[in-house]
Amino acid sequence: MSKASVEETAPTAASRPGQAAQPRGGVSPLAVLALMVGLLAAGAGYWQMQRSAPLSYEQAQEATDAAANAVQQVLSFDYRDLDGYADRVKGLLTKNYVDKELNPSVDVLLQEAPAAGAQVQTTVHAAAPQACKGSCPADAVTVLVVIDKVTATAQLATPSVTPQRLEVSMKCVDGAWLVDAITYLGS
Repeated sequence: MSKASVEETAPTAASRPGQAAQPRGGVSPLAVLALMVGLLAAGAGYWQMQRSAPLSYEQAQEATDAAANAVQQVLSFDYRDLDGYADRVKGLLTKNYVDKELNPSVDVLLQEAPAAGAQVQTTVHAAAPQACKGSCPADAVTVLVVIDKVTATAQLATPSVTPQRLEVSMKCVDGAWLVDAITYLGS
């Protein structure tokens, strides 16, 4: 057999068993599929970020202002008006805080504050939203608050001043920022 006839009869890549022909100048269906999956994943991620958008600067400022106002009112009371006190501050607090913290505290104050002649006036010196780690939900923020509590009782010749640092957890409920927890960090 001549050399030319051997080359003519040699199998090509397309005619070799077990091997697929490579498309010339075309795009592989696998590459198209990978690109489509990537685009869908990116779109879903973007949608998720928009749906649970993080807290904006304006929302953080609203929550901070609400926390400062609430702390001043919640931590200030006069033994002569404890019923009015509870009614005034309930609108600044989540139901959870009212049930677990405010109601039991008012019960104790009603029993003990009149005999002691207790009056507390709280002054807020500073409040700032705490930087969140990871995702920052749009309906919750922690605010750091620095206060002075001035306490006067019948037993004290002069009122005592107690500086304190607080961590105030705020929740947005029906468009209003409410206190959900107050944690004392010390003085």
